Amino acid sequence: MLQKFVMQNHFDGFRHHSESVEVSVENGVIVELKAKGECEFPNEYWLPEFVNAHCHLELSNLAGLLPKSIGRVGLPFFDWLAEMRKLVADWTKEDYRASYRAGLDLAKKAGTAVIYDVGNQQVETQTPPSSAANDIKLFAMNEVIKLPLPFPCVPHSIYATPTELVKDSILRCIKAEIVWSIHLAEFDERDKFSDFLKIFENEKGQNGFEGVKNGFVIHGNFLTEKDLTYMSKNNIALVHCPQSHEWFG
Repeated sequence: MLQKFVMQNHFDGFRHHSESVEVSVENGVIVELKAKGECEFPNEYWLPEFVNAHCHLELSNLAGLLPKSIGRVGLPFFDWLAEMRKLVADWTKEDYRASYRAGLDLAKKAGTAVIYDVGNQQVETQTPPSSAANDIKLFAMNEVIKLPLPFPCVPHSIYATPTELVKDSILRCIKAEIVWSIHLAEFDERDKFSDFLKIFENEKGQNGFEGVKNGFVIHGNFLTEKDLTYMSKNNIALVHCPQSHEWFG
């Protein structure tokens, strides 16, 4: 079914446009854009749906409860993590599921179409669908911190996850051609990108392994030019969180 409408303000993912265009949509896909003089929606904006490449849906209900200053400008990072753990210490599985559902519903209201979620409570497969579940493409990964979790799984970080678990989960993702993720270069010298790569130095050439590639580095507040060059050559994307960067100063 072909639908047409005219918009004046639209964002194509790169820049804002203020000229009127007629948008032709067929079966949910934009098939044509052409200039048009009259605008049906002069006060509305048309823009692509959002992609959230990193979140912890199971912690959504912590919004507004955690300290807002962290790192160099506030509470030390590990003290902030301790505060978070205190808040969820008495949570039940149902509390986590409710938080997960709330996160999905909030994402839908914000116009999010794709989510790459990581969690360590394994609530995804046990959680009744929220009203947003059928409208969002969800990639749910178990997050490894101290103990192994069912695959697909990814490590939290090199400072919180044992080295062998970091290596095992990343290698399994690469072999299965699944995009991996890990928090790196987030806050200080304890989570450098170069230290992450050293974990895999003895793996090159074994079982067809060519190097660390095809993944997400989360935060990356303190990446170097050398780190970014390696990432660019090996299809490793930076998932930058502006609020986190601001907190760390």
